[in-house]
Order: sequence, then structure tokens, then C-alpha cells
Amino acid sequence: MYLETGGEFLFGFGGDWLVAMGALRRMSEETAEVLRVRVHPEWRRQGHGATVLEALEARPRDNGARTLHLETTRQQTAARRLYEKYGFVGRSRGERLGYQVVRFEKTLVAEAR
Repeated sequence: MYLETGGEFLFGFGGDWLVAMGALRRMSEETAEVLRVRVHPEWRRQGHGATVLEALEARPRDNGARTLHLETTRQQTAARRLYEKYGFVGRSRGERLGYQVVRFEKTLVAEAR
């Protein structure tokens, strides 16, 4: 479902271990959504989440998207801090599948070539 929309699904390995992953779904020509960003607990706080996030952001930005969306639960404070560090702004709060979530948005700027 991710690749068919022009998205991505990335995996990060440490040796034989899957340590990080993340997905990108293209919503339209101008918007994309980051999903499924995960880092194995033993590999957290080593930059793997940031690496996945940067890689997921690059493709839609380079292909003309203007806005990136994502959401996470309110309890995921480390994830929220990471997203805010990378320029995502909390736009709304709500509930999904019984969890309180924060919806984030980031305006993408094309890099100079």
C-alpha cells in the first residue's frame, strides 16, 4: 500500500537485527504522511529514529510535496520531541483506536540544487 502510492517503507538493520523502520504514504501530489516509525528499545537514543525520519522526508520533498503529516500518541514523549526537533508542529489532538493522539504537520522546503 505504501509503494503503490509513491511512498516508501524503510528498514534499518544492526547486523542481523531489525532496529528501526518507518513508512511514507503519498496522500496527494502536495501531501504525504509518515507512518510506522519504530526503533527497537535497545537501539533507541542512538540517532536511528532521526535517520529514518530524514530519509522519509527527503523523497516527497524532492518530488514536489509541500506538506508532511504524522501522528503519534500523547504518551510517546520521546517521539513527539523528535518530531518537534525536526520542524513538525502539533496541529490537533484527537483519539484513534482508543488512544489520545497528537497530529503533526511540517511544511517542506525544496533543497537548493
